[in-house]
Amino acid sequence: MKRLVQQFCIGVVFAGFSGVAQAQECPGEEAPVYPMEQVLMADGHVVGSALFPITYGQPLSPFNSGAWAQLQAIPTQSERDVLLLGYVSSVMIEGVGLETWVTLWPDVLWEAVLDALERNGLASQKAILERIAAGMPGWEDGPESRTMQLLALFQSDTEETRLLSDWVLAQLTAFQAAEPSIAQAVQMILAADADFAARFDERRRLVPETEKLSWLEYSIMACLNEQPWQAGTPFPFDALVETRRDVLMLTMINTYLNLGMLGFYYKPVDPSFSTVLPFAAEALERAGLAEDAAILRDALAEPDPSAGVLKLQALNGARIQRRTVDLAKEANLWPQ
Repeated sequence: MKRLVQQFCIGVVFAGFSGVAQAQECPGEEAPVYPMEQVLMADGHVVGSALFPITYGQPLSPFNSGAWAQLQAIPTQSERDVLLLGYVSSVMIEGVGLETWVTLWPDVLWEAVLDALERNGLASQKAILERIAAGMPGWEDGPESRTMQLLALFQSDTEETRLLSDWVLAQLTAFQAAEPSIAQAVQMILAADADFAARFDERRRLVPETEKLSWLEYSIMACLNEQPWQAGTPFPFDALVETRRDVLMLTMINTYLNLGMLGFYYKPVDPSFSTVLPFAAEALERAGLAEDAAILRDALAEPDPSAGVLKLQALNGARIQRRTVDLAKEANLWPQ
């Protein structure tokens, strides 16, 4: 069950430490180019947020039929397909949250996704989604009912839930490995329509800073993945050049603040991460964010963990994000 929640439900991936990581390379000397696949994923996040706006206090986010009508009003099939394929990527490859589980998709969205996959030569991915529909309990009862049934089932740790969890993970793995990939299909769509390709490329500039910061975090982590490291020992952050280490620390703080999860790494039990926050405090100070560095150090010095987590809430997320972007640009690391 835990693995299913991590890979099928959780929204933002934790900076290369867990979740479904996208393959990335350590940045070179020139400013990196933000990949088409990430623009596609960013589009998917926008579509998902529009179709299933989070409604706090409700167990499930209702389907927004108005947003669906707007998507259907886009004049060209290829542009509608790219948005749907980006959305499917964000759900099945990255994971974007419980509110967008495929079990919650209404029939109109489900059929449109299957049609887009078939129309663009993605028969393997279509077959996998159809297998999920056939194998999920209560599928015929409708989106909300089948999702609630699935949640109720997962609340019990039984052999049935373990088998279902393993089966779902196998479908996700198969979807991620299927060829041709969704990204390859989108590249073919763009190659056939120069005007649309130009508009799509312009969206690189419009991708939100939070998306680019997350991607940059993965990229710098790829540099660390080249370093020898043994599980259970401190992660080799000091193997990075100081500027890159500082940018990494600040992007990590941004990720956790955006998730409301910075307290997750407060005095962590796993010694692999035990140096994250002290390094981050130093990075904040070098970046000219002495006030935030002091808040972080004060939280780390707090003997009561719950009190320390509360102190972390005083960090200024907007100020840290602005300085992180500026520092990345100064270091020629900000994706173009």
